[in-house]
Parts: sequence; C-alpha cells; structure tokens
Amino acid sequence: MTVGNTSTVDVLRKFAGIRFIIECTPDWETRRAAGSIARVLDHAGWNLELKTVVEKDLPDGVTIESYRGPGTTVSEPEGQKALNDEGDGNDIKRELIAFLIANDWQAEAGSPERNELKVGEIRILVGFKPAPYFDPDFIKQFKEKMKSGWPNKRAEEIRTTIDTVKSEFKRTMQDSQDKTRERRQPNK
Repeated sequence: MTVGNTSTVDVLRKFAGIRFIIECTPDWETRRAAGSIARVLDHAGWNLELKTVVEKDLPDGVTIESYRGPGTTVSEPEGQKALNDEGDGNDIKRELIAFLIANDWQAEAGSPERNELKVGEIRILVGFKPAPYFDPDFIKQFKEKMKSGWPNKRAEEIRTTIDTVKSEFKRTMQDSQDKTRERRQPNK
C-alpha cells in the first residue's frame, strides 16, 4: 500500500538488489504464502533468484537465513571480511523478520550450513502456519519472553509506520470522496 511517497515496504527498499531464495513445502498454503512474500520483496526491489518447492520438512512459520562464512579466524584478512559479510546479512535478516512480524507473520532467524548461501543472499523457508496451541508450556513461556525483545521492538516500529501509512491512506480516500460528493451536489 502506498500513500504519497510512503509505502509499507519502504523499510525493505534500503536493501533493494538483495538476492533471495524461497523454499516451501508442496502444500498449497505454503506455496501461496511463499508467493505473497516474493511479491512483497519484488515490490521492495529485491531480486528473486529461485523459488522452489522442496520435498523435505521445513520448520513451521517463516525462517530467514543469511550467509555464513567459512569459519576462518578473525586474525586472517579473509576472516574479518567473512565476519563483515555475515554481519551485513544478519542486519538484512533482522529487518525482514521484523517486517514480517509487524505484518502478523511468525518469522524467526535460521542458520544455514557454512558457505551454503552466497554473500549478500537471503534464503526464506516457508513451512506450515504454526499451531502454538499444542506447544509445550516451556516453549510458550520462551515465546512470551521473546515478545518483549528484538525483533518485536523493531516490528513495533514498523507496525507504527504501516499504521500511519494506512491511516493517511484512509484519510486521503475520505477527503477524495468528500470532494467528489461536494462536486456532485447541486449548488443551493
């Protein structure tokens, strides 16, 4: 949704050009969810490298993964570069997770095998919609604790921005409708 020059995906546009991969299970629901995420990221200027249906179990909800380097020591020049590349990927991963949470998706960070993804590449795994009702109590308690921390604080900032855009859109639409009604009413 866009109002004026503000869009709900503006928070993701700063990463335009990022390559992403989406994997989902063969289920209709997960394929549809993966398509929705791909459209949003395309709108934000991200580049879809691959969208594939996989015949393996994926975690419930949406899992976001980014580049993990070869595990060299930090004292080596390539080790410092790998750490920087991992850090950049983690920043993007966190913003995407916060955006999804702000839009009522259940998203979390994942960790691929080392060198499984390229530098500057994000992988999005789309599993079944979580059914938290059946989670054990310790998982429910852990999730409740996580709600107070990051990325939920960032998600709240994003949610506020989205709510502002939606509110502005509604106000603009209402103003437009009012002006249209005024033009249609005969002069008295």
